[in-house]
Amino acid sequence: MSAAAQYVASAVPWFVGHQAWVALGGIAIVGLLNLRGLQFMGRASTVPTYAFVGVVLILIVAGLVQNLTGTLDRAPSADYEVLPAAGMDAGLVGLAGAVLVLRAFSSGAVAVTGVETITNSVPYFRKPKALNAARTLAYLGALSTVLLLGVLYLTRETRAVVVMNADEQLLINGQRPGEEFFQVPILGQLAQTITGEDSVWFYVLVAVTVGVLFMAANTAFSGFPTLASRLASAALLPRQLQSRGDRFAFTNGIVLLSIVAALFTVIFEANVNSLIQLYVVGAFFAFTLTQAGMVRHWRACDAPEPPKPRPVS
Repeated sequence: MSAAAQYVASAVPWFVGHQAWVALGGIAIVGLLNLRGLQFMGRASTVPTYAFVGVVLILIVAGLVQNLTGTLDRAPSADYEVLPAAGMDAGLVGLAGAVLVLRAFSSGAVAVTGVETITNSVPYFRKPKALNAARTLAYLGALSTVLLLGVLYLTRETRAVVVMNADEQLLINGQRPGEEFFQVPILGQLAQTITGEDSVWFYVLVAVTVGVLFMAANTAFSGFPTLASRLASAALLPRQLQSRGDRFAFTNGIVLLSIVAALFTVIFEANVNSLIQLYVVGAFFAFTLTQAGMVRHWRACDAPEPPKPRPVS
């Protein structure tokens, strides 16, 4: 929701400086919709998902055509001077290089979040379930690769710039950016460069991106309350998390998640660069624990059974 707030602020400058309030409003809306039942969210998620994929693909094709014809402009941020982040001036040397490689590895590993959505949904596929799920996973991988490579290529060609800390890493006309400076997210910069700063397509892109981020935020609300209820049934969490509301949703789990998410948003002032680090650590830690647990389970299943004692005659 903090990332969605950045896109809202890029389209409506009045919200610049108020991204935390926009993110809090989004969290509240997602929580309320989940209290109405997950089926509603499942039906609603298809429209922004397909819209986002279609809009970004069209943007990539338009950018590639402009690049081939020599009409692709430079991004407004192309003239910014980027300074190395603190501790990274040495590049891939020594401790800084090791930290950079580890950070890239963990971020890349966390990028596969979403794959588990398909694996967890195999029972809901049409027969043959395993084959259809495998095909869907292949389509997901191919589509993600095309979108990522297309955005990276156009970012390089337009020289678009986005840094983690603008106050320390940017120089604009030789000066540090002021407090009123706002970084437009990379997709927004590409839309402004390819279609024009005030074009309708830019606002369409912002709208579908906010929509898909809104649905992405819903994944935590669809997973955590169910997990919490199972842990509560095993007496590992308060038993109140087992209770369901009148629409058969785990009401207490949804409310708890909404409160915790709101607290993090307020503490970090909806700063995506700070929150994403928590996400990387949390997701990578969870993946490591679950995979270690599965390996232990497989080894236990493959262990030879002890010989049965012979009956005494």
